[in-house]
Amino acid sequence: LLGGSSRLSSSKMQNLEKREEIPLALLVDTPSPLPIALQEQQVYSYDTARFPFRELVAEILGVMPEALQNLHRESVGDRHLSNDKFRPSLFCRRWHAARGSEAYVRFAQLLDNFVKEFIVPTLKEECGSQEHLGHPHARMAGSKFAYQRHPTFRVQEPSDSPMGVLHCDAEYGHPPAEVNWWFPMTPVWESNTLFIESKPGRGDYTPAELDCGQVL
Repeated sequence: LLGGSSRLSSSKMQNLEKREEIPLALLVDTPSPLPIALQEQQVYSYDTARFPFRELVAEILGVMPEALQNLHRESVGDRHLSNDKFRPSLFCRRWHAARGSEAYVRFAQLLDNFVKEFIVPTLKEECGSQEHLGHPHARMAGSKFAYQRHPTFRVQEPSDSPMGVLHCDAEYGHPPAEVNWWFPMTPVWESNTLFIESKPGRGDYTPAELDCGQVL
């Protein structure tokens, strides 16, 4: 998963100290600077032949693409599952260790192309003409777009432990005009996916159901 939740590692637990919980009433009552279209969950399909994220992720992890759905059955995965459950996944460590490698450079270029050719046009299309909106963050036309260079990467293994904590990204200092894009590299549903509320503070969490080739 590029983005999403995962088992808490020791470093993650330490990072929780940096979280500043926002009162529920403030979450509900604070207006977003984003256009309405960008405040709601949307699922888009992309061309996996043009943007082969799954194949590049598998190459970086050292497995076949079809093995991504069952990493916990790989020999290294089996060994990891018998270790301390709060340790970062071996595959996550492999992902981070690959930065600077030839495969990761190709992944970074693919992500850059995807942002330019898919995400930015989609944002502009969803918003349409927003020039009448007063807040500058709400206007897409003529805007410059920045994205996270190294996407947050998670490997979700079978577990009976809570997967992180319920939160909004603003509690970790993320800007109000940020838009999250979540890429599953395998089919996700029910207990192996991200739970999201429809609006901040509503508490109506539902599981996101996507397939490879879709982005939320």
